[in-house]
Amino acid sequence: MPKQHKDITKMDSKENTTPNNQYILWLIYATLALLLAFALRIYGIYERALWLDEVVEYWMAVVPLNEIHQSVAEATHDPPLYSYFLHFWMSMGLDEFFLRIPSLYFSMLGIAGIARLAKREFNQTTALTAVILLAVSTADIRYAQETGQYALMVGLLTFNLLFLYQTKRDNGWRSWILWGTTSLVSIYSFYGTTIFILATASAFLFYNLWKRQWAAVKKQIISGTITLFLTLPLILIIIPQQLGRLGAARLPIIWEQFLSISAKIIAFQWLGNQQLLGWPWPQIPSWFGWLPVVIAIIIALVKSKSITAPPILLIFTWLIYYAISRSGAYFFSGTRHSLFITPLLILSAAIGITMIGRKYKILSLLLISPILLISLLTPREGQEDLRSVAHYWQENSHVDDATFVYYGAAPGFQYQLDVANENVSNLPRHWYLDCWGNRPEAHYCNDNNIHYGRWTRGKAPDEREALVVEVIGSESDRLWLVFAHTRPGEQEELVQALATRYTFVSEQLFEGASLVLLDIK
Repeated sequence: MPKQHKDITKMDSKENTTPNNQYILWLIYATLALLLAFALRIYGIYERALWLDEVVEYWMAVVPLNEIHQSVAEATHDPPLYSYFLHFWMSMGLDEFFLRIPSLYFSMLGIAGIARLAKREFNQTTALTAVILLAVSTADIRYAQETGQYALMVGLLTFNLLFLYQTKRDNGWRSWILWGTTSLVSIYSFYGTTIFILATASAFLFYNLWKRQWAAVKKQIISGTITLFLTLPLILIIIPQQLGRLGAARLPIIWEQFLSISAKIIAFQWLGNQQLLGWPWPQIPSWFGWLPVVIAIIIALVKSKSITAPPILLIFTWLIYYAISRSGAYFFSGTRHSLFITPLLILSAAIGITMIGRKYKILSLLLISPILLISLLTPREGQEDLRSVAHYWQENSHVDDATFVYYGAAPGFQYQLDVANENVSNLPRHWYLDCWGNRPEAHYCNDNNIHYGRWTRGKAPDEREALVVEVIGSESDRLWLVFAHTRPGEQEELVQALATRYTFVSEQLFEGASLVLLDIK
């Protein structure tokens, strides 16, 4: 049986012969950490209305089952597995909380997986540290509270890594099948997982070749080949339709840029989407968000002696990630696209903090304290509260009023009407794209005096007015404007453009969304 990673975190003799009461104590701590993780993820999960990306997930999955693959291929650059899952899940309910429940449990499953992996390959202290780090991760909490595939992806990769290490222990077909299965499901959930799987599998293949473990090499090649074959539907059908919408740019080899973005990727784990808006505390240097993690990883890396050690796997994966991103094939940035790095990053940081804590407990506390503070104090991402907009509109609008739903508010506003009516609209896939483009056959863009479209962003004021009037006609004396997912000043520009025809009556402001009422002159 292959040795465990004693070169990184040598188990104390006490942990090798842990008394039953000591194990029970650890179990209590681990349970409390899991309860903390659950509490952080369930808190406020219903407070936020679905925002644009979540609503797009809804509209991709709500189409007939035989259209889902095409719906995903035409609207996003993600694989279709999550949309298939959501299609069946939403048959039992449509409201925000129900649609987000799977992400909550996928996230908890990932935390349980990291605990299992760290405890089995290292020790109880490392496992507890890893659980705490992932439990408070603002990014993981954020996506545990969203309708989307990111929590699923992190959970799958955690178990993928667990099964990969298991092959090193027993080299059994069961372990390789589990590794291949989680690899396949991961790729069908999120394309970025391919980088993680490619890097970690290559490292283990090199290790097995170096150790002349020919049986392991054979099983890995067979498992990998079957996995690759089963991804052909993605490669041949879905991906070719998505290539033009990737949006990633080629990256030149600039050392300073690489380090700067790498720091943002690390900090993103405990800042969540706030990283898109910048470091939230100007009085505190931004290195406060990434330096403790880097120190912990370096300490773990120094003691690593095998290419399969998590810190070395992390560096190897990171370099492959950067190399692939340089071609423009993927995003190298501190955003949700880098979340596939989470299992290795959390595990490596936990190893380093545990090692330091053996001799210098104060130092280990100094490393983990900034992470905890950032995670718990970082302002949470705002929302686009179209739920409140829809409720107010339903209570105050008249039958003869016209309603113009602007750009990014369209998918979310119609979703809120679906929830209120407890009925899924019979709309074609990507109906909102048709409305933005004003396709003449898209009759569903004007229903019951609710008008979706047109795209007026970047137009001159007179063009904006003409486009809105063209859509709504001239039969209604009152006009409601629904706004969400707008750029700064965009709402004011449209209202001003309509001032020649309408007078301003009122404005209802909600978080990230608003409702404006105009009267015809």
